[in-house]
Amino acid sequence: MNYHSTRDIQQTATTRKAVEHGLAMDGGLFVPEKIELLPSSFWNNLQDMTYPEIAWTVMHPFFCEGLSHSSFQRIIDRVCTIPIPLSEYEDRTIVELFHGPTMAFKDIGATWMAALLGEYQQEADQDLHVLVATSGDTGGAVAAAFYQIEGIRVTILYPQNRVSLFQEQQMAGLGGNIRAIAVDGTFDDCQSLVKTAFQDQDLRRCLRMTSANSINIARWIPQCLPYIEAIRQSRIHQEPCTFVVPCGNLGNLSAGLLAQALGLPVSNWVASSNANDCFVRYLQNGIWSPKPTVHTLASAMDVGLPNNMERIHYLNGSTWNHSKDRIKGLSVSDKEIASTILQVFQQYGLKIDPHTATAWYALDKVVHHVGARPMIMGTAHSSKFDETIHSILGLPHYKAAEIKYAANKRKTMMNDFAWFKEMLLSEP
Repeated sequence: MNYHSTRDIQQTATTRKAVEHGLAMDGGLFVPEKIELLPSSFWNNLQDMTYPEIAWTVMHPFFCEGLSHSSFQRIIDRVCTIPIPLSEYEDRTIVELFHGPTMAFKDIGATWMAALLGEYQQEADQDLHVLVATSGDTGGAVAAAFYQIEGIRVTILYPQNRVSLFQEQQMAGLGGNIRAIAVDGTFDDCQSLVKTAFQDQDLRRCLRMTSANSINIARWIPQCLPYIEAIRQSRIHQEPCTFVVPCGNLGNLSAGLLAQALGLPVSNWVASSNANDCFVRYLQNGIWSPKPTVHTLASAMDVGLPNNMERIHYLNGSTWNHSKDRIKGLSVSDKEIASTILQVFQQYGLKIDPHTATAWYALDKVVHHVGARPMIMGTAHSSKFDETIHSILGLPHYKAAEIKYAANKRKTMMNDFAWFKEMLLSEP
């Protein structure tokens, strides 16, 4: 399959080139040249299939190019070791996407990408540099997925003092081929530094670079798998359902829309955001007006300019009417996040992380749907935000002992591309 830029359909790339370049040269995101419905037999027989069989069928058209049967199977085997259980609470189901190595939904896409690039790298004669900007969870997922993969070096940029200690531990505690850098700025600043690096011709000539953000198709496309697996497990695959998705950079939601384009039966989408609400405002008035990022309790969603909006336009035909008809949105304040965490704990004895709390709250306020049970995409384990959650619940705080943190492995830098470029060239 070939891919083209969201900004210019004439800018095309093979699967491998799209994965290894990360971003199109015009700054656009790669999307498939065509998306074909999976056959009705696939959906009719979904409950008789295993998760690895589903993953093979769905992912093969997108990523089979240049890979042997055994190589592709190794990727499938590695990704499908991450379980995706469902938990039910009265009128709703939580799709638990936090059972990977870093307890966040991004482990699925990061693991796929690392396994895929590991296969590609076996034929390469030069190291590959993976650059990633993160508001918290992406960095840890990428660090864990790529750790000790031969021939690949990873540089993670994250906003200083705007991630949890647990998240910083996961990014900065490994060392080796993983370099974590705290930037004096916001996630959007980190993202801008990475995107500028890919458009810099000097860096392109000197280094083999790719991105591990959801701008990369190898991170983005596999995130459609949990939606299909959730339908299989729920036994409601013949009835359209509602998905409620916490939204930051819009990678998870746009992956769900990709699954729908493949035939996933969905009646409603609900996008929950924190105070960084440019997508919610767009759904309400059709005006795309990003604002500077503000820090919230749901810090992994602190994104002022979501990159994957370009993919949502692609999947929705670039029309506001189509987007607002398919997706309902709600912005959730820190006060509402905290009250939801407290309410859920008091009612069910369940700790939910701040991001999942936005979805829980949005479901109560937005959805008026009779039929299949609504599904909340639970994006992170509560323990990643233990200090915040225990403060809300009035419980003592404890630190996760299984994560080893080495503060001296963390670097800091100003929000300055010239400095970043010099560092990449001088410390390859």
